[in-house]
Amino acid sequence: MTNNEIMNIPAGRELDRVIAEKVFGYETQEGGNWCKCKDKEGIIELLNYSTDMNDAMELARHFIIQGKFILNYLKSADRGKGWHCNINDHHVHGCQTPAGAICRAALVAVMGDSEQHV
Repeated sequence: MTNNEIMNIPAGRELDRVIAEKVFGYETQEGGNWCKCKDKEGIIELLNYSTDMNDAMELARHFIIQGKFILNYLKSADRGKGWHCNINDHHVHGCQTPAGAICRAALVAVMGDSEQHV
């Protein structure tokens, strides 16, 4: 998956599934309006990483334990107005929501390059 593809996944279950698979290594199953993840412990519910800030913070904690995590909002247009997130020197900026910034930075950190703008 390219950085451009990462930055263009809309918030919602698709982005949540990609996070579960690529960041946490879960296998996901979709069925109607639900999605389950299989990990070493068994079946768990897929969190709403991209739309619920509490769930996004669970994702952030995963990276806080591993290293550097910065989340902020900038009003300046020169660096991309909006939410910025840096995870282990992989930076995304200009996101509309903090949860979206966290999700995209997490994917860029595990799959892509740094300095991405939405």
